Amino acid sequence: MLSTLGRGSYLVHRRRFLGLSSAAVAGAGLGLGTGPVGTLAQENDARPVLVVAQNFIPPSLDPSASSYELISGGQAETLTRVTDDFGIEPWLAESITQVDPTTWQIALRQNATFWDGAPVDAEAVVASLHWSWASIAGSEGFIDPETAITAVDAWMVELVTPAPDAALPNNLASLYFPIVKPGEDGSYLLTGPYIPDELNPDESFTATAFDGHWGGAPAFAALEARLVPDANTAILALQSGEVDLVSSVPVDMVDLITGEFEVASVEGSRVHHVMFNHTSPLMADPAVRTAFSLAIDRATLNELAASGHGTVTTNPFPASSSIGAQPPADPDPDGAATLLDEAGWVLGDDGVRERDGQRLELLIGSYAGRPELTPLGIGIQDQLNDLGFAIEVQEAADITEFLSGDDWDASMYSINTLSTGDALYLLNAAYVTDGIYNYGRYSNPALDELVAEIQSSSDTEERSSLIDQAVALLVEDAANVWILTMPRTIAFDPGAIASVDISPNDLYFIGDRIVPAG
Repeated sequence: MLSTLGRGSYLVHRRRFLGLSSAAVAGAGLGLGTGPVGTLAQENDARPVLVVAQNFIPPSLDPSASSYELISGGQAETLTRVTDDFGIEPWLAESITQVDPTTWQIALRQNATFWDGAPVDAEAVVASLHWSWASIAGSEGFIDPETAITAVDAWMVELVTPAPDAALPNNLASLYFPIVKPGEDGSYLLTGPYIPDELNPDESFTATAFDGHWGGAPAFAALEARLVPDANTAILALQSGEVDLVSSVPVDMVDLITGEFEVASVEGSRVHHVMFNHTSPLMADPAVRTAFSLAIDRATLNELAASGHGTVTTNPFPASSSIGAQPPADPDPDGAATLLDEAGWVLGDDGVRERDGQRLELLIGSYAGRPELTPLGIGIQDQLNDLGFAIEVQEAADITEFLSGDDWDASMYSINTLSTGDALYLLNAAYVTDGIYNYGRYSNPALDELVAEIQSSSDTEERSSLIDQAVALLVEDAANVWILTMPRTIAFDPGAIASVDISPNDLYFIGDRIVPAG
């Protein structure tokens, strides 16, 4: 579906997003065209338009609510970004230097601009970091708001943290710190290669190339992301030529994509797991949590829910990351039964265990956004039945709303565990007592103390040792049960796209990683 379009059909929406007049747009050198509204790209623009079927699009164009989607979609950028081997590299920054344990200096790219042509200079970056603290919930958990941020000169920013923070370059790559310039009337200016045109949150999102981008003119004149939550529908749209690329192909559907279409996959950093509600009387019992973990057969679950395409993991991180020792993955239902027996959970005549009048009945939530999760939950339900668990799997329409309640014992969940390339991200977000993704209310003072030590340590070997200790503590405590690392899998039409360089980190997708055919 290689096509070229005129650029002006969404110009009115771009003006609303940028808060610019048409004269200001033209004067900013954005290449937006000043012709009549009704064309999306310049008539003489020979570059194709990329049409993608996605299972999510930005819920809004406010980066405080949609920074993940805007980074993934090629609109927002951060000072640093994560490499494919989970290292860290400059992005809008040109370099980062640690002056002493608490002082960092960031040299900025002098050719980077916002969409209106204003430079991404030190003054703008200082303002943007303060904007994140004020506007994006959870940002203060990754860079301490007591950090002093100053413009040393026009192109140098200095950060002085209240305590040593070895993960600062990684945290600058997080979705909490996109570089943003608030515009007029509540609009926002960003720096990425594609400028939003129009958003219909229930249908589609369109954007046009920002030819003034510091990395050079984008390969596509424009892009259209169509919201297609159902994977079967997305694959049919690819095969019928309605879209050029499907951004997320469930692993059990890979074999359905035949003919001239291509599938590309890379092992990702997203881990499917069972989150425990530690305020549930059942899951507050460590014997129940540990028995649950011991009894499940991860390899069988992988075949059942992911057609064998996942990679078994037994701690919060992908096995390929080498973070923390991976405990044995072989199931031990006999050991699990002994543990429950010793804890007083007696097997009843109906096959369900009980203790002091309380039956071992668990409600496990799930959601459709990650298609492997509900089959994993059903597989776990079957595997734990013989052990004396009575499990109900309930798929929620809104998993965040489900988890915010109290009437659940466990839930299937998935998280990008190396979003910043550093283990501290996950530990801080999901396992410290007040973590922003700690929906299970897990709280362990020893873990909190270890995370604080990791945060302040600047010695690489010491930090690695502390991270391994934290992972070992989580596994020993059966804080959650980790099952599979999932690959990132996409499908595309080679008639429209020559190649796709997939990042293991699903924070990155559209940018310079998709090359048009021809």
